[in-house]
Amino acid sequence: MDWCGTERHAPRPRGWLRAELDAQLLLVHPDNAEEVLRLVAEQISGISHAALRSAPFEAYPAAVGGSPLRLELPFAFTPATVELLSRTERILDRMKLLPPPAVQTPAGVAVAPGGSS
Repeated sequence: MDWCGTERHAPRPRGWLRAELDAQLLLVHPDNAEEVLRLVAEQISGISHAALRSAPFEAYPAAVGGSPLRLELPFAFTPATVELLSRTERILDRMKLLPPPAVQTPAGVAVAPGGSS
């Protein structure tokens, strides 16, 4: 399958994987905690700084969906990863915390609703 032209343009997936690895390394280094919180806070609203700070590290009871594993950074789109992303997207969408989806034009250019190409 030629997902987004990756078979024809081999540097694309390498670049995406490099960016993902760089993001994960930024996220896990304790010295970057405040910068990561700032970046996340810029993308969502309605969640307190304290809640954002505790989310990856604080333990929650199993009765409310908690797990002993707090932060896992898989480096692949496994079925579990895709399901987690789907559930997260549904939750954030219900909470009205996601920006409107971009519209893909025939030329493959992402355009936000109300924006221009």
